[in-house]
Amino acid sequence: WRRIMSINLDGCFFTIRESLRSMTTTDWGRVIAVSSIAGLRGTPGAGAYAASKHGVIGMVRSFAEEELSRKALDFVGVMIRMSDFLLLTQEKVASTFKEDAADRIRTVVGDRARIRENEPVSAKLAEVRPDMVIENDARPPVAIFFGNSVARVNDAIFLHFAAMVEAKQDVAVVALLEDDHSVPNELRRRAANRLATVPVYRDDEEAAVARIAREALGTGYEQASTRH
Repeated sequence: WRRIMSINLDGCFFTIRESLRSMTTTDWGRVIAVSSIAGLRGTPGAGAYAASKHGVIGMVRSFAEEELSRKALDFVGVMIRMSDFLLLTQEKVASTFKEDAADRIRTVVGDRARIRENEPVSAKLAEVRPDMVIENDARPPVAIFFGNSVARVNDAIFLHFAAMVEAKQDVAVVALLEDDHSVPNELRRRAANRLATVPVYRDDEEAAVARIAREALGTGYEQASTRH
Protein backbone atom coordinates (compact mmCIF):
# COMPACT_ATOMS: atom_id res chain seq x y z
CA TRP A 1 0.00 0.00 0.00
CA ARG A 2 2.65 2.52 1.07
CA ARG A 3 4.90 1.76 -1.91
CA ILE A 4 2.09 2.36 -4.42
CA MET A 5 0.91 5.50 -2.60
CA SER A 6 4.43 6.91 -2.37
CA ILE A 7 4.98 6.49 -6.11
CA ASN A 8 1.57 7.33 -7.57
CA LEU A 9 0.24 9.93 -5.12
CA ASP A 10 3.16 11.31 -3.11
CA GLY A 11 5.30 11.42 -6.26
CA CYS A 12 2.63 13.37 -8.11
CA PHE A 13 2.27 15.86 -5.24
CA PHE A 14 6.02 16.48 -4.85
CA THR A 15 6.45 16.89 -8.62
CA ILE A 16 3.67 19.48 -8.74
CA ARG A 17 5.07 21.28 -5.69
CA GLU A 18 8.56 21.55 -7.17
CA SER A 19 7.14 22.64 -10.54
CA LEU A 20 5.18 25.45 -8.90
CA ARG A 21 8.32 26.93 -7.38
CA SER A 22 9.69 27.51 -10.86
CA MET A 23 6.46 28.29 -12.65
CA THR A 24 5.27 30.98 -10.24
CA THR A 25 8.42 32.99 -10.93
CA THR A 26 7.95 32.85 -14.71
CA ASP A 27 4.14 33.35 -14.74
CA TRP A 28 3.75 30.44 -17.15
CA GLY A 29 3.69 26.67 -17.15
CA ARG A 30 1.79 23.45 -17.51
CA VAL A 31 1.43 20.47 -15.18
CA ILE A 32 0.00 17.24 -16.56
CA ALA A 33 -0.93 14.66 -13.94
CA VAL A 34 -1.40 11.19 -15.40
CA SER A 35 -4.21 9.30 -13.72
CA SER A 36 -6.15 6.20 -14.83
CA ILE A 37 -9.63 4.92 -15.56
CA ALA A 38 -9.18 3.09 -12.24
CA GLY A 39 -9.37 6.51 -10.61
CA LEU A 40 -12.95 6.83 -11.81
CA ARG A 41 -14.46 3.42 -11.16
CA GLY A 42 -11.85 1.22 -9.49
CA THR A 43 -10.25 -2.02 -10.66
CA PRO A 44 -10.89 -5.50 -9.23
CA GLY A 45 -7.90 -6.76 -7.26
CA ALA A 46 -6.08 -3.41 -7.36
CA GLY A 47 -7.45 -1.43 -4.42
CA ALA A 48 -4.24 0.42 -3.59
CA TYR A 49 -3.66 1.39 -7.23
CA ALA A 50 -7.26 2.60 -7.66
CA ALA A 51 -7.10 4.58 -4.40
CA SER A 52 -3.88 6.30 -5.48
CA LYS A 53 -5.39 7.29 -8.83
CA HIS A 54 -8.56 8.57 -7.17
CA GLY A 55 -6.24 10.67 -5.02
CA VAL A 56 -4.46 12.11 -8.05
CA ILE A 57 -7.77 13.17 -9.59
CA GLY A 58 -8.97 14.76 -6.35
CA MET A 59 -5.68 16.56 -5.82
CA VAL A 60 -5.62 17.98 -9.35
CA ARG A 61 -9.21 19.15 -9.07
CA SER A 62 -8.41 20.86 -5.79
CA PHE A 63 -5.43 22.66 -7.30
CA ALA A 64 -7.58 23.77 -10.23
CA GLU A 65 -10.08 25.34 -7.80
CA GLU A 66 -7.40 27.41 -6.12
CA GLU A 67 -6.56 30.92 -7.30
CA LEU A 68 -3.74 29.86 -9.54
CA SER A 69 -5.28 30.87 -12.87
CA ARG A 70 -3.75 34.35 -12.57
CA LYS A 71 -0.39 32.65 -12.67
CA ALA A 72 -1.42 31.03 -15.97
CA LEU A 73 -1.07 27.54 -14.59
CA ASP A 74 -3.13 24.76 -16.12
CA PHE A 75 -3.69 21.56 -14.23
CA VAL A 76 -4.87 18.69 -16.38
CA GLY A 77 -5.75 15.20 -15.11
CA VAL A 78 -5.32 12.79 -17.99
CA MET A 79 -7.69 9.82 -17.58
CA ILE A 80 -5.80 7.13 -19.45
CA ARG A 81 -4.91 3.56 -18.67
CA MET A 82 -1.21 3.60 -17.84
CA SER A 83 -0.74 0.07 -19.14
CA ASP A 84 -2.12 1.15 -22.52
CA PHE A 85 0.21 4.16 -22.51
CA LEU A 86 3.26 1.98 -21.85
CA LEU A 87 2.33 -0.26 -24.77
CA LEU A 88 2.38 2.60 -27.28
CA THR A 89 5.65 1.51 -28.85
CA GLN A 90 6.17 1.72 -32.59
CA GLU A 91 5.54 -2.01 -32.91
CA LYS A 92 2.25 -1.86 -31.02
CA VAL A 93 0.98 1.19 -32.88
CA ALA A 94 1.55 -0.65 -36.16
CA SER A 95 -0.21 -3.77 -34.93
CA THR A 96 -3.34 -4.78 -36.82
CA PHE A 97 -4.43 -7.33 -34.21
CA LYS A 98 -7.82 -5.80 -33.46
CA GLU A 99 -8.70 -5.21 -37.09
CA ASP A 100 -7.60 -8.70 -38.18
CA ALA A 101 -9.40 -10.44 -35.32
CA ALA A 102 -12.61 -8.46 -35.81
CA ASP A 103 -12.64 -9.24 -39.54
CA ARG A 104 -12.19 -12.96 -38.91
CA ILE A 105 -14.94 -13.02 -36.30
CA ARG A 106 -17.35 -11.21 -38.63
CA THR A 107 -16.57 -13.67 -41.42
CA VAL A 108 -17.08 -16.76 -39.27
CA VAL A 109 -20.27 -15.52 -37.62
CA GLY A 110 -21.75 -14.20 -40.86
CA ASP A 111 -25.52 -13.78 -40.71
CA ARG A 112 -26.04 -16.44 -38.04
CA ALA A 113 -25.93 -13.89 -35.22
CA ARG A 114 -26.00 -10.15 -34.65
CA ILE A 115 -22.73 -8.34 -33.97
CA ARG A 116 -22.53 -5.01 -32.17
CA GLU A 117 -19.23 -3.18 -31.72
CA ASN A 118 -18.09 -0.81 -28.96
CA GLU A 119 -21.49 -0.94 -27.28
CA PRO A 120 -22.48 -2.16 -23.81
CA VAL A 121 -23.99 -5.63 -23.49
CA SER A 122 -27.14 -4.15 -21.92
CA ALA A 123 -28.36 -1.07 -20.09
CA LYS A 124 -27.57 -2.73 -16.76
CA LEU A 125 -23.98 -3.33 -17.88
CA ALA A 126 -23.28 0.05 -19.43
CA GLU A 127 -20.17 0.79 -17.36
CA VAL A 128 -17.84 -1.30 -19.53
CA ARG A 129 -17.98 -1.56 -23.31
CA PRO A 130 -16.66 -4.73 -24.94
CA ASP A 131 -15.02 -4.49 -28.35
CA MET A 132 -17.70 -6.77 -29.81
CA VAL A 133 -20.96 -8.32 -28.63
CA ILE A 134 -22.34 -11.35 -30.48
CA GLU A 135 -26.05 -12.00 -29.97
CA ASN A 136 -27.69 -15.29 -30.89
CA ASP A 137 -31.30 -15.75 -29.75
CA ALA A 138 -30.59 -19.36 -28.75
CA ARG A 139 -27.61 -18.58 -26.53
CA PRO A 140 -26.39 -15.97 -24.00
CA PRO A 141 -24.66 -12.93 -25.53
CA VAL A 142 -20.89 -13.16 -25.96
CA ALA A 143 -18.86 -10.09 -24.95
CA ILE A 144 -15.42 -10.01 -26.59
CA PHE A 145 -12.50 -7.95 -25.30
CA PHE A 146 -9.38 -7.68 -27.44
CA GLY A 147 -6.87 -8.36 -24.68
CA ASN A 148 -3.72 -6.64 -25.87
CA SER A 149 -3.39 -4.80 -22.54
CA VAL A 150 -3.77 -5.45 -18.83
CA ALA A 151 -6.58 -2.90 -18.68
CA ARG A 152 -8.76 -4.64 -21.25
CA VAL A 153 -8.39 -8.04 -19.57
CA ASN A 154 -9.30 -6.42 -16.24
CA ASP A 155 -12.31 -4.85 -17.98
CA ALA A 156 -13.38 -8.32 -19.09
CA ILE A 157 -13.12 -9.68 -15.54
CA PHE A 158 -15.01 -6.65 -14.23
CA LEU A 159 -17.84 -7.25 -16.70
CA HIS A 160 -18.01 -10.93 -15.76
CA PHE A 161 -18.55 -10.08 -12.08
CA ALA A 162 -20.93 -7.20 -12.86
CA ALA A 163 -23.10 -9.47 -14.99
CA MET A 164 -23.09 -12.28 -12.46
CA VAL A 165 -23.47 -10.33 -9.21
CA GLU A 166 -25.11 -7.00 -10.03
CA ALA A 167 -27.14 -7.45 -13.23
CA LYS A 168 -27.68 -11.21 -12.71
CA GLN A 169 -27.47 -11.59 -16.48
CA ASP A 170 -26.03 -14.61 -18.26
CA VAL A 171 -23.14 -13.33 -20.38
CA ALA A 172 -20.21 -15.28 -21.84
CA VAL A 173 -17.19 -12.99 -21.50
CA VAL A 174 -14.16 -13.63 -23.71
CA ALA A 175 -10.69 -12.06 -23.54
CA LEU A 176 -8.93 -12.65 -26.87
CA LEU A 177 -5.21 -12.23 -26.19
CA GLU A 178 -2.98 -10.97 -28.97
CA ASP A 179 -0.13 -13.31 -28.04
CA ASP A 180 1.34 -15.26 -25.15
CA HIS A 181 2.99 -12.14 -23.74
CA SER A 182 0.05 -9.72 -23.91
CA VAL A 183 -0.56 -9.80 -20.15
CA PRO A 184 1.27 -11.17 -17.08
CA ASN A 185 0.82 -14.89 -16.42
CA GLU A 186 -0.95 -14.28 -13.11
CA LEU A 187 -3.60 -12.11 -14.76
CA ARG A 188 -3.98 -14.62 -17.56
CA ARG A 189 -4.60 -17.42 -15.04
CA ARG A 190 -7.11 -15.29 -13.18
CA ALA A 191 -8.96 -14.53 -16.40
CA ALA A 192 -8.93 -18.19 -17.46
CA ASN A 193 -10.51 -19.17 -14.12
CA ARG A 194 -13.35 -16.68 -14.51
CA LEU A 195 -14.09 -16.00 -18.16
CA ALA A 196 -15.77 -18.24 -20.74
CA THR A 197 -12.54 -18.58 -22.72
CA VAL A 198 -9.18 -16.81 -23.06
CA PRO A 199 -7.81 -17.84 -26.48
CA VAL A 200 -4.51 -16.60 -27.93
CA TYR A 201 -4.77 -15.13 -31.42
CA ARG A 202 -1.28 -14.99 -32.90
CA ASP A 203 0.10 -18.17 -34.54
CA ASP A 204 -3.29 -19.92 -34.26
CA GLU A 205 -5.83 -17.41 -35.51
CA GLU A 206 -8.29 -19.96 -36.89
CA ALA A 207 -8.48 -21.95 -33.65
CA ALA A 208 -8.84 -18.81 -31.52
CA VAL A 209 -11.76 -17.52 -33.59
CA ALA A 210 -13.31 -21.00 -33.64
CA ARG A 211 -13.42 -21.03 -29.82
CA ILE A 212 -15.28 -17.72 -29.87
CA ALA A 213 -17.67 -18.98 -32.54
CA ARG A 214 -18.48 -22.04 -30.42
CA GLU A 215 -19.41 -19.77 -27.51
CA ALA A 216 -21.65 -17.66 -29.73
CA LEU A 217 -23.13 -20.24 -32.09
CA GLY A 218 -22.83 -23.57 -30.31
CA THR A 219 -20.72 -26.64 -31.03
CA GLY A 220 -22.61 -27.43 -34.21
CA TYR A 221 -21.61 -24.30 -36.06
CA GLU A 222 -18.82 -26.09 -38.00
CA GLN A 223 -21.29 -28.54 -39.53
CA ALA A 224 -23.61 -25.68 -40.46
CA SER A 225 -20.69 -23.91 -42.13
CA THR A 226 -19.87 -27.06 -44.12
CA ARG A 227 -23.46 -27.39 -45.37
CA HIS A 228 -23.42 -23.76 -46.52
